Amino acid sequence: QHLRNLGNGQIRASAISGDGSATGGLAQGSSSRTPAYWNPDTTGSMLDFNALGEVNGFTEDGSTSVGTYYFGSSNFLSAYVRDAASGVLTNLGALNPATMSGIATDISEDLDTVVGYDSIQLSREAWVWTSADGIISLQDRLGALGIAGVPTIYTCAAVSDDGNVIVGSSAPGFNTGYIANLD
Repeated sequence: QHLRNLGNGQIRASAISGDGSATGGLAQGSSSRTPAYWNPDTTGSMLDFNALGEVNGFTEDGSTSVGTYYFGSSNFLSAYVRDAASGVLTNLGALNPATMSGIATDISEDLDTVVGYDSIQLSREAWVWTSADGIISLQDRLGALGIAGVPTIYTCAAVSDDGNVIVGSSAPGFNTGYIANLD
């Protein structure tokens, strides 16, 4: 099935909830990318035709999503969490808000852990957000756990349902994967 075209007609689906009830991605709005959501019947909506961003991840039941969005307070995008029932976006910001955009990629089922990375051009820095600590680089979080010799970690791509295991890409290059246990 084709998803309903939104905005200017060019769309991309990037994420789906575990139960298949929610799909997200982007649609062409007046900016190059606008966060978009689709229902199982392929109907959908955009957050704001004029906003820049993208949906990147969902909880199992689709009730909460994460992504990147331009809130208008700086020159960069910010990571966000969105509650589907209320439509409220929570701005998580970025690890380096003055120089990079924050991109949230996944969220734990208890909503207590969000993973993602900051990006500008080809530079990336992985981070973990928790309700207790806010955004902290994954490199620093692993160091605080006493894990030595960690290579440069570029992205956090996904987090386990309990928020304790993260996967993504690391040095050398972007084509080296890692798995990190935060327990």
